[in-house]
Amino acid sequence: MKSLQFKRLVLVSDTTKSASQFEFQPRFNLITGKNNSIGKTTLVQNLFWAIGCEPDFDGNWKLLNCKTLLEFSVSDQQYIVIRNNDTMVLGRKNGSYAKYYKITGQYSETIANLLEFKARLPNRVKNPELETPELETPPPAYYFLPFYIDQLRSWSAPWNSFLNLGQYANWKPTIVKYHTGYLSPEFFELEEKVFELKGLQRKAEDEVKRINTALEVVQAYVPENNLALSEDEFQEITLEIENELGSLAKEQEIVLNELTSVTSSTNIKI
Repeated sequence: MKSLQFKRLVLVSDTTKSASQFEFQPRFNLITGKNNSIGKTTLVQNLFWAIGCEPDFDGNWKLLNCKTLLEFSVSDQQYIVIRNNDTMVLGRKNGSYAKYYKITGQYSETIANLLEFKARLPNRVKNPELETPELETPPPAYYFLPFYIDQLRSWSAPWNSFLNLGQYANWKPTIVKYHTGYLSPEFFELEEKVFELKGLQRKAEDEVKRINTALEVVQAYVPENNLALSEDEFQEITLEIENELGSLAKEQEIVLNELTSVTSSTNIKI
């Protein structure tokens, strides 16, 4: 993963019609408040909110309805990101910009590419028996989890500094192992192949079921002299699909073996 450095944060409140600007030094920054108790946590939270995370803001801060502009660098390349609710604008400083209307999806993929964040998580499906999960790039919060500890939320559970992390089931083992080096980028490349093959396998199995069901209905209710296809022809079609299913299963086994070899040295269970 590449290094990221915050440069400048601008906060604009639509409620109070006011704005504040904060600049950050390359190495160390000491954040203080007038009475040493107000504003420090919120300032840090806004750094992460500006780039797409969901900190647990104080209720009074939420009422200010703030927009942010954040300047940051990744390996000496300068970038600007603007956030207004869930709308994001991202691009190189003095360059072109792209607008995103949600944080998941393309925006998360763009940030992950900038930071070389390779972790992938399976999305939730409404009906696991009928749908196959797909691997996707998680939002920026999953990248920043090791680098930000919320002073309130982290007392209740580790790796819990942001809201809405439960959008992925059982995400914590994968993300922790990735950040600690137990899971390499190669692992996720192979896992994507496995998920793709599982999707193809499910489609092939569904096709076999549909053909078998159609054959049973035809045999039960349609007179033989009205059949457009003979039973042998139906069986031939079914056999072709079953052969394809077998090929997919073999290919999946090969990829699973590759995945096992990648993780065997670290004793990771898959």
